[in-house]
Amino acid sequence: SITNLTNGVGYYIQVSARNARGNGTKVAIGPITPRNCLHMDACGVCIEPYYEIWGKQCQPPLCHNAGPPGNDQTRLVDCTPNGCRVEVFYAEEWGTIDGSSTTEVSTDLVCTELGLRPRPADCGMDVCTSKVQPAPAIGDSPYIWLQGVTCRGNEPSIHDCPASMGWRTDPATNEYGIGKWYVPLATHDRDLGICCWAPIPGTTTPGGTAGGGAQSASQGTPAPGG
Repeated sequence: SITNLTNGVGYYIQVSARNARGNGTKVAIGPITPRNCLHMDACGVCIEPYYEIWGKQCQPPLCHNAGPPGNDQTRLVDCTPNGCRVEVFYAEEWGTIDGSSTTEVSTDLVCTELGLRPRPADCGMDVCTSKVQPAPAIGDSPYIWLQGVTCRGNEPSIHDCPASMGWRTDPATNEYGIGKWYVPLATHDRDLGICCWAPIPGTTTPGGTAGGGAQSASQGTPAPGG
């Protein structure tokens, strides 16, 4: 067993498999944060990512609203502490997404695509998950680009996810046929909203944004200078 660890400090621990042939290659796991509290009880301090023990004494993070993050395909706009509106770029125009049948896996993917992390389904509040419906502020774009988005979760962008198909004129090609882009009968009161949190300190999200530092340890001992 590992002893003499400090509560609330993240440690990286070296482990290896052992069998009759000897010991395997050592690998580091972590960060692991010890805590002296019972499951589902508040610890007295709020330590992420243990959402399940925050209880009523701790306030989960607000939705990311420190400036509208985005890339050349996806962006969050009109952000508030309660969420943002998702917009995607297609045919040289930004447009919204109909959120009524878009899945939570899809909104989770948007957060990670933009270097943030999705608000989890268990976050210590009455309303959780990354999907916010309707969006905190509806859009005024002439285009609602997608509807019924059903990402698997491993796509590089929400652009690459399956979505509802139908007969329509694609504004990018001006051709009439079956496609997913452009939902002419949708209305902005169903625009998709999203709640993403900033990255956990010491981690890097799939989108590439790193948080603050975490202590490093070997065999449960904090690294020098930690």
